[in-house]
Amino acid sequence: MRPIIGPPVRGEDLWGRGPFINGLWERLKGNSIHLVAPRRFGKTSVMRALCDRPREGWKAVYFNAEAITEPVAFARRLIDAARQADPSWRTVSARGLEAAAEGLKAMVSAAAVGVSPDQRVWLEVRRDPKHEWEGRSRSLRRTLRKVDTRVLFAVDELAVMLERFRRHGTADGGIDLFLHWFRDLRTDPAAGLENCRFILGNSIGLEGALSRMGAIDTINDLQRLVLDELAPHDAEALLVAVLDGAGVALSRAARRRALDLIGPPVPFFIQVLADALVDAARSGRRLGPEAIQAAYEQRVVGTHGQTYFQHYYDRLRRYEPIDHGLALLLLRHLAETGRAATTTLWSIYARRAGKRRGEEDFRRLLAELQTDFYIRVDPKIGEYVFWSNILRDWWRRHHCM
Repeated sequence: MRPIIGPPVRGEDLWGRGPFINGLWERLKGNSIHLVAPRRFGKTSVMRALCDRPREGWKAVYFNAEAITEPVAFARRLIDAARQADPSWRTVSARGLEAAAEGLKAMVSAAAVGVSPDQRVWLEVRRDPKHEWEGRSRSLRRTLRKVDTRVLFAVDELAVMLERFRRHGTADGGIDLFLHWFRDLRTDPAAGLENCRFILGNSIGLEGALSRMGAIDTINDLQRLVLDELAPHDAEALLVAVLDGAGVALSRAARRRALDLIGPPVPFFIQVLADALVDAARSGRRLGPEAIQAAYEQRVVGTHGQTYFQHYYDRLRRYEPIDHGLALLLLRHLAETGRAATTTLWSIYARRAGKRRGEEDFRRLLAELQTDFYIRVDPKIGEYVFWSNILRDWWRRHHCM
């Protein structure tokens, strides 16, 4: 097996996720799913696996929504996804979805959402948008009743898409309309897609953004699942497989030492470390404890590995400016000290925030840093720590004094 560090993994290279994928299929019988995991955890690989090998009686299609900038463009992408799932639906489900897109266009246009100068997608609709949308939804439901299979739409990076909506001129009112339209599409017996399920993937916290908009109810139909790290035996087996593929052998003690450096065993981090160990072995170094530590420091959390983790730092810029600064302050403290009680973090936060922020804001920020997979509460000590050893080591190396 070769190290796969860039793209999502497919087929036999997807390691240790079989039970999780089987559990997803069982849940999809009755629910749509909100799948959350940090970038590089394997979320996209799992979603693609569902679509690569759908269960009998299902059609499935994946698309990444990260680059979509307007609500109606999402509806159009959904149409394209239906066509990809089965070309024969071009005259059945796709036609109904096109009608639904026109209804969404009417709704958002009526909400006075801005128009991108380079995309003429909004229609000036003067009729009653609610009446129009109800009619379009009924039409969509009728057409999809003719499809004799179940349909899974795997939509990646929904939260990032909503942020792009705002940056490209869609007002909160238009985003709220879109979110309610999308929920009705998933759930409303009178307007929804009863034979469809959705798995919505996110690498950043969706709940905090929706809560601030007063729209948290638009995802209350979704079952929230977190893609966790690998089981210990799967993690060690993955490390062995990658190293064996390069002709590199480690003792069991050395393998455990390597995995301990990472912390929670995430497949991507294991692949990065394995690649560094292969390079060290090819340079003639004997892979004892000191060489493993050096490879980790130089090639994983050092400047060689900058691109693997930089997005964790950069994406904090989506927070409000004052929250951005406060989040950096708390993360620097945790990187330097390793752990901190809530009272300690509150003291640091309150000194910097002054009267601009209060205790409720503090707890909201802690919740966002947890849902964004920066920090967690260690159940053994009841204090906050970095989510993973490897992220803490990188943060301490590059973003602390």
